[in-house]
Amino acid sequence: MIFFFHKSFRRRAEEVLKINFVYDVYVSYSYDSASFVKKVLQPTIEHKWGLTMCCEDRDFVVGESNADARATSIHQSRHIIFLVTPAFIEREWSSFEIERAKYEKNSNKLQKIIVITKDISFRHIPSEFRTIWKDIYLIDWPIGMDDQETAWKKLRLWFL
Repeated sequence: MIFFFHKSFRRRAEEVLKINFVYDVYVSYSYDSASFVKKVLQPTIEHKWGLTMCCEDRDFVVGESNADARATSIHQSRHIIFLVTPAFIEREWSSFEIERAKYEKNSNKLQKIIVITKDISFRHIPSEFRTIWKDIYLIDWPIGMDDQETAWKKLRLWFL
């Protein structure tokens, strides 16, 4: 019941302040996580939880520059998830999206920055996160199904 009132209050405050979000969450990921995003994360966030999610494979307009599409989509999102894997570190757009998230967070537009690590140690997390570490919500995604339930609960709670 507390979460319902909190969510209602937040939505009303956003209306008064004229903050309009197109997406509840923007997801930054690399090719090695595409299957996880499309088959696991997206159905849970959009269908089970009823939130809107921005994925580059689906939501970017063809013909628009990648930088503009990413910057606009992050700006139009309430939260951002970085799905950090070994391939994410090598990805061309990772640093740009991290820097854009930092800008949006510092301008008080972005509410939560969530970092989900998969198959990577904490010492390999991109150094660009260091300056905003206090603002990051971190989940080390577990391998076992029993442990994943706790991770899902954390993620859901952070979206409220």
